[in-house]
Amino acid sequence: MNSQKLIISLLLQDMRHNQLILGLEKLGFVGFDYHTLQIFEIVAELMGLQPGTVKNIWSDIYIIYMEKVVQYDIEPLGKNLIPLAEECYEKLLANL
Repeated sequence: MNSQKLIISLLLQDMRHNQLILGLEKLGFVGFDYHTLQIFEIVAELMGLQPGTVKNIWSDIYIIYMEKVVQYDIEPLGKNLIPLAEECYEKLLANL
């Protein structure tokens, strides 16, 4: 697997996780701030960013895409999120 496919796969998994977390919060459950997978940091490193050097615009893009998942149905394996993960990757790449 090349690095682009790996990063997109990681973005997809983080999006699926965020669907779960945001859905549970919508149902009234709280305390999910502690249940991050820290994939953000892994993606940043894989894309060549050093810790502490991530630009605000880059992290804003990441967060915006993670929040967009609530607009998508939850599906097995999250296949419907693949185009969103690919789009996120392209935006992140353009803002390195």
